[in-house]
Amino acid sequence: MNNDNIITVDSEEDDIYNNSNDILSSEDEDQPISKQSKKRICCPGLRSQRIRYYIERTPAQVGGARRIEVIGKELFPLLFVDKFSQKKLNISQKRKLNRQIYTEAEWKIDREGFCVRGKNCNGEYINNYLCIECKNLKSNAKLVNRVRVTKPDEKNLKFTPNWYFENDKLKKYLKNGDLLTIWNIIKNNNNSTNSNLWITIATKGLKGAFNNLDTFKGLCNIMCQVIDRKEKGKGTQNLQYSEEFTSFLVILGTISPRALDLFRQNLVGRSIQSIRQLRMNSNDMLTNPDLCFENVARFKRFLDKINYKGPIAAMSDNTKLKPSLRYSSQLGCIIGSTLSQEETKINAYSDIPKVIQLIKDKNEIANYVCVYILQVPLPKFSPVIIALIPNNGRDSADIIANLHKKLLLEIASQLNIFIISIGSDGAAAEFKAQSIIMNMQTINKIEIIDSTLNINFSCPILLNIGPVI
Repeated sequence: MNNDNIITVDSEEDDIYNNSNDILSSEDEDQPISKQSKKRICCPGLRSQRIRYYIERTPAQVGGARRIEVIGKELFPLLFVDKFSQKKLNISQKRKLNRQIYTEAEWKIDREGFCVRGKNCNGEYINNYLCIECKNLKSNAKLVNRVRVTKPDEKNLKFTPNWYFENDKLKKYLKNGDLLTIWNIIKNNNNSTNSNLWITIATKGLKGAFNNLDTFKGLCNIMCQVIDRKEKGKGTQNLQYSEEFTSFLVILGTISPRALDLFRQNLVGRSIQSIRQLRMNSNDMLTNPDLCFENVARFKRFLDKINYKGPIAAMSDNTKLKPSLRYSSQLGCIIGSTLSQEETKINAYSDIPKVIQLIKDKNEIANYVCVYILQVPLPKFSPVIIALIPNNGRDSADIIANLHKKLLLEIASQLNIFIISIGSDGAAAEFKAQSIIMNMQTINKIEIIDSTLNINFSCPILLNIGPVI
């Protein structure tokens, strides 16, 4: 008995079954007696096919005692008020618990002999084929109960606590790497239960399990590139990122730069500087923050690329902005003011302080930004920003309505973009701007009037656009 570890015990509530002799019969007991002898012979213990199954499925060393947690709480009531945990016991306490478990045990498990013996079996008998201890054990109701339990499925083995096997001799032998490999091959010859993670991933990949996971495949591809370069002693610059994995990193960096940095530390990915450079070089980058033809034409090219000719939803929203002024190398001007881009354009380095002072003198530092977006009204289509217009939060309904009219009458009609609705967040100025658009004078209109239901609806029909709600 190991004094440093808790011995495992196989215990169960008493449950009496009939025909216990069939279950616990000794394979050697009914053999014919060829010759009586007074010579002491080794006791074979209780052997049967059911007992073999019992020994294979249980890691216990002894059986018949109460459960370990019950004995532990009884011996150390102050130590275990709520739950029993072996980690709270020191060596002397473990020894005391082991002695009590062994005292209460009624049988011991002989794994080398594939049999169950009485606790006090000395391994010898004289012409009785079983020692007295093992003979009495045949009628033990607790043992009958334990032997009758069916062998659990191997798939449930992973849910067994590790401490349950801490005294299993096999655990000591499997510390040898070669023996562990052989054991895994023998025990996991079925691909569906293979414990080797990489073999499992490779098998699943060859079967097409990851065909629709483009981001995961992009991650695996880039990880392989990094490992290959490290093995060759090369740097990890200019890696070939897939488009799907790059999009994932861009979205992750937009949500949280810290999350992107944590992802890169544990796996691999583009830096936030690299992502910003991609945005600068992208064709989707806004080169003019105003509502202009070029920005909407870029959205039209996207619609043509996906061959979409349906309706489009437009929306504007005025969002609070942290007041600040800074130079934008992409736009070549000072951003963060309500002045036009031409008024804040920088031609030389010396112009920066002059323009900033001009903005401060005119008190034109922006506190809000009007975001104008277009969106395909279908699932999984993200909104596309076509304008970012800074303002001081005092824009009237007429100013917002003029933006809508510019989009509808001057831009969308030329590009044949069918804007069916203009949305807002319910702000008073934006709601009034919607009313102005609805009451525009046009040749054709849709009108629905029903005095019974108190319905009075009308919306304009614009050329090359259609009805706008």
